Amino acid sequence: MSTFPVISSSVALPAQLAEFRAESGMNPGRAQGAPPTVAHEPGVEISISSRLQSGREVAIALGARARAADTTFDRSLRLVEDMKSQLTSITKQFPPFAADSSERFQFLNNFSGLRAQIESLTFPPEPKASGEWSGVDFPPERMDWDVPFLDPANATDEQVQQAEVALERLGQSLMHRRQSFHESMAAVIGENGADHARSLSLELRHRLAA
Repeated sequence: MSTFPVISSSVALPAQLAEFRAESGMNPGRAQGAPPTVAHEPGVEISISSRLQSGREVAIALGARARAADTTFDRSLRLVEDMKSQLTSITKQFPPFAADSSERFQFLNNFSGLRAQIESLTFPPEPKASGEWSGVDFPPERMDWDVPFLDPANATDEQVQQAEVALERLGQSLMHRRQSFHESMAAVIGENGADHARSLSLELRHRLAA
């Protein structure tokens, strides 16, 4: 399972609370029960608890989208590895399969089914985030998977090898994109982005090598 950073309802609240205290003119000597007001807009009353609740809701919503995006990254990487496995069964075969081999056809047919699955994957729509959340590197809703089409009945050995190379590129691209996503999320929730990204990157490499 991914060690994606846990997003709790308390994300960024200390900074928000400081902001609210500054805006509302809160100070230790203020009378208890007096309604907080925005200092630069006299007469406009905004509940601090409402503002805090709004911040929690934003964090929770963005956290849910982040977890959904990470799940899609995980699924896509597994599909890439499964497709590579089907093609490797052909390219590593010795002696090579005959062009009309039923086994070769089955491997390519399996590849086509996996290709259809990854082509149908979508990431959650990028949220209209503001403030520090706007720095999260969410992936696009529709990814350009760039997986070559292989006709199970007519694909040549050269086309199969080219598809293997394309899948290797795609796998590396997805890992880098996922690492950037994790790093940006870690920075938002206050973790050391660079160190966290390195640990996530190592984890991904181990998982793909397994």
